[in-house]
Amino acid sequence: MRVVHFFKTYWPDRFRGVARTIDAIATGTAKHWVETDLLSRGTAFQQQVYDALRTIAVEYTASYTEIATQIDAPKAVRVVVHACADSALAVVILCHRVVRNDGTLSGYRWGVKRKQHLLNVERKVRSE
Repeated sequence: MRVVHFFKTYWPDRFRGVARTIDAIATGTAKHWVETDLLSRGTAFQQQVYDALRTIAVEYTASYTEIATQIDAPKAVRVVVHACADSALAVVILCHRVVRNDGTLSGYRWGVKRKQHLLNVERKVRSE
């Protein structure tokens, strides 16, 4: 997995914490946003997008248009899409919770099947 190699190479001291965070999200046990200083990477606009993504509660989704509107950039929907796509930490930044306006899934850095799986896991854990 490329992300594991990335963290082991560039942030070996933080690898364990990030691995635990990814595991908690992937298993649906992360009930709220997980803070990490690794998210300080990216442009100012990307940071705004990532901050908005942090407000999406477990089991819920938001559209790219809703995120663009939330950060006062309603015409920048495509830029929001690219901010999500450019994230090396898509699962930690919660990019899997962003969908098209009609609620269908669209691209995801690690594949639409994985995006669907993460959403399914969150819904299952929430209903238990």
